[in-house]
Amino acid sequence: MSLREVNKEFEKVQFFLSPILIIYSICIVLFLLDTYVFPDIFSGYSRIEPEYRPVEQATRLAYLLVVAIAWIEIQNNKEEIEGNYLQISKILFLFGLIMVFLENNWDLTLRESMFGRFVFAFFLGSALVWLSWLTFDLDWRVSILFCTMLAFLALSQIADTFHDNKGGDLLDNEAVVIVGTSLGFEETSELLASWVLFHAVWLWHNRNKTAIEFWRTPEAFRLVMGLLFFGIGNGFQAYKEFHFVSNEISFLGIILMCVGTWLAIKELKKIS
Repeated sequence: MSLREVNKEFEKVQFFLSPILIIYSICIVLFLLDTYVFPDIFSGYSRIEPEYRPVEQATRLAYLLVVAIAWIEIQNNKEEIEGNYLQISKILFLFGLIMVFLENNWDLTLRESMFGRFVFAFFLGSALVWLSWLTFDLDWRVSILFCTMLAFLALSQIADTFHDNKGGDLLDNEAVVIVGTSLGFEETSELLASWVLFHAVWLWHNRNKTAIEFWRTPEAFRLVMGLLFFGIGNGFQAYKEFHFVSNEISFLGIILMCVGTWLAIKELKKIS
C-alpha cells in the first residue's frame, strides 16, 4: 500500500472517529447535566415535562438535521435513474419526520397499548433494517450504525414499557425493575439513537464533497438555528390526555416553530 493510500485510509478513520468523540461526548454531558446537575440547581426541575428539557431538545435536533440532509440529497439525486441514493433519501426524510412527531406526547393515545407499541416498533424497525440493507454495499459503517440505532430504540421502548408498568412478570424481578426504570435510561437511549442515526446519515452524505461544503457556510448555520428553533417549539406542543400540557407554552412553541420554519425554508430553497 502506497503512502497516499495509507493517508486516505487514515482520513477515513479520522472522519469516522471525530463524530464519536464530539457527538457522543456531548450526549453524555447532556445526560449528566439533565439528570444530576440541573435538578440540584433549579428547584422543581425534575417535575418539568421531559419534552422541554435539553436531552429531548437535542434528540429532536438530530432528527431534524437528518430531515434536512435527506431533503438536500433528494434535490441532488431527483434525476437519478439507477442506484439507491434517491430511495435512501426518501426513506430517511419520512423516517426523520416521523421521529420528530414521536418525540413529543402527541402519539401517547396511539402507543399506549402493547399492540400500539408493537406496531410502531415493527414499522420503525423495518425502515432501519431496510436502510441498513440498502447502504451495506455503499458503506458498511453506515449499515452498522443503522442497526445500532435500532438497538438503542429497542432499549428506549423497553424502558418506556417498564415505566408504564406494562412489563408483566418481568417487573416481579427486582434487578429488571432497577435497570429498566433507572433514572434517565429512556431519554438517554433515545438521545443516543437519534445521534447514531445522524452519524450514519452524515457519513453517507459525506460521499458528496459539494454537499459537504455547504455545511461550512453561514447559510448552514442559519439552517441549523432554524431547525433548533423548530425542534424546541415542537417540544412545547406536548399533548397529553386530550389537551396541551400548557396553553401558554404551546403558544410560545408555535411562535418558535414559525420562526424556525421561516429560517430553515429560506436556506433550503437556496439549495433546491
